Amino acid sequence: MNKTINELKEKLEQARKWFLPLTCIVIVVAIIAMYVASLFGANIAITDMANFVSIILGLIAFSASIIATLLSFYNLEKSESINNEQHAAIRKMTEIQEEMSRTLKRIETNTNKFFRRSTVTIKDITQKSDDDWENEGETDE
Repeated sequence: MNKTINELKEKLEQARKWFLPLTCIVIVVAIIAMYVASLFGANIAITDMANFVSIILGLIAFSASIIATLLSFYNLEKSESINNEQHAAIRKMTEIQEEMSRTLKRIETNTNKFFRRSTVTIKDITQKSDDDWENEGETDE
């Protein structure tokens, strides 16, 4: 897909380079041709000039439509490329979110185990200190 985008981009750059000079050349040649024809030829009717101008404008419009078509294909390919990149990023974010969820679950489980063990240890310590209190600090010797 990236290759297609690059090819279309190159074609658009080429079209941008030749469109304006070609248009200017066509218009200048058309004006010179009408002037030379009016000098050496018979009288040129207004309808003939109008037809000639219509042909020239048609060629310019044709060139512009080709460039517009290339531009639309380029935009389509570019939007598909961006869409694919966004889908890949969303997929990666979803994977990261799932991994974080699993990690948090493990941390919660380990923390709960630690607190349960700590609670048992604290109960043992308090029980022993209560026993010592009852024995008034006497030890079994």
